[in-house]
Amino acid sequence: MKRNHALVAIAILIQQILVAGAAAANSLTQSSGRVEGFVTPSNVNAKEPFTFTAQGVVEGEVIDIKTVEGQVVASRKTDKLGRVFLPTGLAAGAYLLTHGAKSSGHLEVVNPNSPPIPANNLSFQMPKFVDQNAGLNLTGTGFSGNAAEMKISSGKNIVPVLASTPRELRTGAMANLKPGFHKLSVGNLATGERVTGNDLVVYRVQSTLARKTLVSGESTVLEFNVEPRELQADIKANIISGPVHFAGGGNETHIAIKNGTGKAPLAADPAGTGKFNLIWEMSNIMVLMTPQGQNPGDPAQGESTEPCPATRHTMKPIGVWKPAGKRGDLFIATRERQCYVQECRFNKGHPGEHEYGAPKACPDKDRDTEEKTFDTEDARTKFIKESKAG
Repeated sequence: MKRNHALVAIAILIQQILVAGAAAANSLTQSSGRVEGFVTPSNVNAKEPFTFTAQGVVEGEVIDIKTVEGQVVASRKTDKLGRVFLPTGLAAGAYLLTHGAKSSGHLEVVNPNSPPIPANNLSFQMPKFVDQNAGLNLTGTGFSGNAAEMKISSGKNIVPVLASTPRELRTGAMANLKPGFHKLSVGNLATGERVTGNDLVVYRVQSTLARKTLVSGESTVLEFNVEPRELQADIKANIISGPVHFAGGGNETHIAIKNGTGKAPLAADPAGTGKFNLIWEMSNIMVLMTPQGQNPGDPAQGESTEPCPATRHTMKPIGVWKPAGKRGDLFIATRERQCYVQECRFNKGHPGEHEYGAPKACPDKDRDTEEKTFDTEDARTKFIKESKAG
């Protein structure tokens, strides 16, 4: 009975110390991009604009960026999502991100091996699967280093971008997207481009400890529950510390996820009590369902499943940049834009990338106002003059 009591104590603590790492072998590799209290890009080049987010803060709180020696090189106020935008980036080096004395994180800024190739067109590869709690990581081109200028949405549900560079976007947890198929659109509000990716499966993994009563006595089982239940996958779990092991011996086991669930019995070490730490990763994900509207005979997994002709909307300028006053300490410039649409030349799902035709004015002729911000009035004046000359 002593051993069972020890497991009960562990069961109470497991939710606080279980670390979930859902790295799908058949999706894009996604590094964490997270340091304590912050969401950061995974790779920041020197002198390039980028955004990071301080978690758990309110709008207007000050974030200091320091060298490892403690010198403050920049101080910025957060927006309503806790985001901080650095329009001119940072010099190469190691930095500390601090929010008073409450939290600090480490940020590495590097000199690229070769200068990045400028790419104005919005393009990215959408992963096939994404963990709802981990959020989305996209790499591509045509992004803005100002996360406030990037929009990711599924229908009316908007997924805020918390970290960005011109080549990478990161979101937080996507609690407003239910597990299942989604078609996400990515838009650059500064350029007016918007592209819809191929089908994405958002999944959710929950882990618990359960007491089971068997003929031979009580047993404690580690359970994984996955939504949508049509997913199949393998989970590799490792006990990295603590007085427990998997039944049958050993600190590592593989758990097959079928019909949304998988289990592994646990046993306490002799006379063992206390906490234990466990990490896991999920791979070999397969989906046993198809998105609504996909017909038998349409492309198999790995091919484009977006019904075609797919569309790409772009907001194109119809006016020139003009001064538009100030907002706080920032100087504003604006210009008008109109919506244009392009259609893929294919009429159903197909392998490879979409092939878009010539742009046409959108039927509703939507218009909006593009906005840029500048630290000084001289910088705004110079930009407007150069844009007219170009």
